[in-house]
Amino acid sequence: MRLKNYNTRFADYALEHSKSKGRARSVIFLISLQADEDGMVCLTSKEISDSLAINTKTLFRALAKLEEIGELQRVRRGGKSGGNVYHVFPNGLPDDFVGYIDKQDSEAHS
Repeated sequence: MRLKNYNTRFADYALEHSKSKGRARSVIFLISLQADEDGMVCLTSKEISDSLAINTKTLFRALAKLEEIGELQRVRRGGKSGGNVYHVFPNGLPDDFVGYIDKQDSEAHS
């Protein structure tokens, strides 16, 4: 899979605050990188599993764990590209969360 978006805000939050461990943490990070500004992303299970070099059974366990802990919500199966539509951190990010890129920008302007 060729990464299209690099949404560092959601990815930063995933790295710093995700309660997930192991493969689930890798999955939430990858999906977060692809999310749009609202936290929505459409990916196939093949795209995710190939990118992380994991089998689909492992991926499905990781996705189930992420849904269970509330860090991922499957909004729709089989989006327009054949992938599932996911919402990362569906409860939103805290208003006061400052991601790595935001920190770098504020330090550069200080």
